[in-house]
Amino acid sequence: VIMVAPDGPADKGGIKDGDFILSVDSQTVANSQEFRHIVADISPGTTIPIELYRDGETMVMSVKIILQPENMSGAFRP
Repeated sequence: VIMVAPDGPADKGGIKDGDFILSVDSQTVANSQEFRHIVADISPGTTIPIELYRDGETMVMSVKIILQPENMSGAFRP
């Protein structure tokens, strides 16, 4: 994870910059493109488990999927 949008689904689910995503909804993730494709196939409003690696530990966070904003740059305000 390079950047988490403040107040976005990942932030609310406890995901932080620097985390390594291992799986999404029990599907192994090899890279960021695969991550985006998996998430795109999940219906908005669905809460899914995201397994990640942080500071030497593997953990699972619950994240609620939402519709992607039309203006993604606005999601990453300073």
